[in-house]
Amino acid sequence: MNWRRDWGVAEPEVLADQLSIIWEGANSTAQAMSADGPPASARALVTAILDHHAPPG
Repeated sequence: MNWRRDWGVAEPEVLADQLSIIWEGANSTAQAMSADGPPASARALVTAILDHHAPPG
């Protein structure tokens, strides 16, 4: 998959890093606390990041 070409993401490396941080944080927090804790917010955070990286228009 080429995020720059397929989705018009200007900084695909930054997007990938941000999504990786969310994934790792949600995974480790779910193991320590439960999926009902902070990981429950991961979807909203990912949506905000994808919106931020979406091309204009």
